[in-house]
Amino acid sequence: MTVYQYDRYINKRKKTEIYIENNKQGEVTGKYRNIWKMLQDIILKSVSSITYELTDSNQNLVAVTDDVTSLFSKKKIQVHYYDQSEWNTILVEETTFIDLGDVVTFTYENESYVIKKKPFKPAILHTNNLPIDEWKINFKNREVVFDLNTTYLDKEFLFLGILHAYYYDKN
Repeated sequence: MTVYQYDRYINKRKKTEIYIENNKQGEVTGKYRNIWKMLQDIILKSVSSITYELTDSNQNLVAVTDDVTSLFSKKKIQVHYYDQSEWNTILVEETTFIDLGDVVTFTYENESYVIKKKPFKPAILHTNNLPIDEWKINFKNREVVFDLNTTYLDKEFLFLGILHAYYYDKN
């Protein structure tokens, strides 16, 4: 189980440390591409214009996520993920436009993934109709809990980056 602190109103440039069983495994940093994006978020009181960077425990950049949603369209996140000495780009997109929950899909290494999240429930990542991950915010302890099936631990930063970028600003 992976845990990191949740703070809705943090300075978005502050690094958030990621822990697995009390061992620091990496950091998540939020950054704005430009001052206009920052002003947009301040005016709209959101954090949707942030680019997130995930680094591992050795400070190596592992994933960069960016919201590429256009006006009046379904939400889309572009993820650049460093895997086995090469960068891969993944497009994560919403499949339903108006619904009481989210259904989000992406493909990586010829395998399709679906994330389902209902209001006030954790986000569940599925592949081949089997749940492999749960991402939830524990408001009482002010932390995010990310519980990934051990079979997929080699892709932990990929899934963590996708779920963080897609759902962190919705809570």
